Amino acid sequence: MAQRSHEGVPLSPDAIAFVRSRDSFYLASASSEGEPYVQHRGGAPGFLVPLDAHTLGFADYAGNRKYDSLGHALANPRAMLFLMDYPARRRLKLWTDVRVVTGPVPPELHPLLATARGERVERLFVLGLRAWEWNCPKHIVPRYTAREWLTDRPALRLVHLEITDAEGYAAYRRAMEPLLRAHGGRFELDVEGTFHQCHAPFVPNRTIVISFPSRRAATAFFEDPDYVRARTTWFEPSVRRSVASWLAEDDGRVR
Repeated sequence: MAQRSHEGVPLSPDAIAFVRSRDSFYLASASSEGEPYVQHRGGAPGFLVPLDAHTLGFADYAGNRKYDSLGHALANPRAMLFLMDYPARRRLKLWTDVRVVTGPVPPELHPLLATARGERVERLFVLGLRAWEWNCPKHIVPRYTAREWLTDRPALRLVHLEITDAEGYAAYRRAMEPLLRAHGGRFELDVEGTFHQCHAPFVPNRTIVISFPSRRAATAFFEDPDYVRARTTWFEPSVRRSVASWLAEDDGRVR
């Protein structure tokens, strides 16, 4: 291992707090022959537990039954973790040695069981820290979870569409833009082909997310005669199916 900025150094309080706040990480491992593998691990915030400043761990549950990371850990204990905070563009890298624990759990590892939340734990992964390092944020693109995204978007409308007339939908979208702005709303997302169609022939589909400053503003938009006219003129003739739901209310809670 090349020299790292915190090789053989215990995790700082800031790094420990960062670990406790994560709801996912990337785990890189390799087989005894050096075949690499990267796995995404996710859970509730705090599922990766700092047991002390030199040791972390997490509970392992039934998954896709491939056991790649498990097999690697048993044959080659060296593993690396990437912990990401995309909104803040922070990345913590951890070089570790992995120990797999099955059977009776010693008391010092009971905090790992506390994260199970009723799920059946198959084994525990205990990670002995060898080195750690904060990484350059330059090329980290900010990304947000739904809850992070909704903090300043109190009313968010999610719509799935099956479109039969692309030109008609494009006309509807052009008519919507100035009307949305007039009510304080905006398109947050409008992407093609985001949900699977099992039937034939294939129907072009889109997912739209529209945000408003409040539900009152959203109501005013949907009741605006110009919106009703645009919907009747372009939307309804060009869309076979529309499934809409609210992601957030005025209190900012995910629905």
